Amino acid sequence: GSSAQVGDTLTFSCASSPSPDEIVPTTYWLVDGGAVESTVVAFLNSDSSGITSYLKFYSVTGSQDGSYTCFIVFNGNEVESEPAVLSVEGIKEFPVAARGVINNGVIVTCVASGNSYATSVAWYKDGADVTATGLGSLSDSEQSEDGDKMLTSSVFTISSLDWSDAGELECTMVIGGISVRSEPLDLVVVGVAQSPAESDVMIGKTANLYCIATGPPQPSFTWQKDGSEFDGLVYVTTGSDRYTSRLILRSVDRDDGGEFTCVVSYAALGDVFLGGEDVSESAHVNIYGIIDLTVAETTANIGDDLTITCTADNLPNPVFLWYKNGIEVGTSDSQQISLDAIQGTYVLENVNVTDSGIYGCAIQYTYNDDTLSSAAETV
Repeated sequence: GSSAQVGDTLTFSCASSPSPDEIVPTTYWLVDGGAVESTVVAFLNSDSSGITSYLKFYSVTGSQDGSYTCFIVFNGNEVESEPAVLSVEGIKEFPVAARGVINNGVIVTCVASGNSYATSVAWYKDGADVTATGLGSLSDSEQSEDGDKMLTSSVFTISSLDWSDAGELECTMVIGGISVRSEPLDLVVVGVAQSPAESDVMIGKTANLYCIATGPPQPSFTWQKDGSEFDGLVYVTTGSDRYTSRLILRSVDRDDGGEFTCVVSYAALGDVFLGGEDVSESAHVNIYGIIDLTVAETTANIGDDLTITCTADNLPNPVFLWYKNGIEVGTSDSQQISLDAIQGTYVLENVNVTDSGIYGCAIQYTYNDDTLSSAAETV
């Protein structure tokens, strides 16, 4: 048997007499009756003096302690060694990665194995002692036995994750006066990475809202409008570590405006990932366009003047566009008639028969380096 620390290099060997009749032997090893880990390499050395089978541990891990048996095979006939017990002192159980949802919790457990219990425990995040930085909380160490091994368990908890909590976690314990340290754990924080943006949309046009969340695992998306679940047209696209939900509002009307939020939900995956929800910042969808289009009279006598009035939302740099039978016939400036509304007029002077037709009005605004144009209303 042998004792080793986690990370040590170690070699087991067993020997047999020379191969009879120059038969080429093979070898394999078992640990506690099962296959050895793939990181452990078995190989043979055979010469006239005998046969030696080796089992090479390039970096011992806490999970590799157990009873190892060597087998040398001659043409189907096996020679079995006495078992050799490997006793490993060090970190036996520690995940290589852990994930948590922003503003939700994460729990990480570290277990050390040795011939005695650990006398002290410490955790580090990016090289700094978490006790000194005030990150998370440590439970009292628990002690148990696994056969002739003594196990010490320590649990580190962050109850409400922040984006800055992401980084490398390490666990250290002192066993028999020797400090043992885990491999670094990659702590990843997931959640809403980009909230939907406020959107200005003209009546009859299409609004697109985007919500981006990180992962894996892939979350599910739910949209809310004014605090209630909203069942709209949604597309989700996936990447290696980012997921985008696109909410489409087609041919919007005034009732489609409101406060929109995106709820991102992650399902729990055992103790390493507790799951949870994250909610985006809200984005207001503003709907603008023609409020009303009126004409004093729909009929007029030849020679009369006829005025068409168009009312629209009050936004910067408005221009009224006027149409006859679908063809633009002119533009006009606006007059503010209330805090929220403006008005434009189109005057037909000294009308005659050729002025008959279907007249329309559209509104165009230019602000925030963008141009918003409404569909035409007709009268």
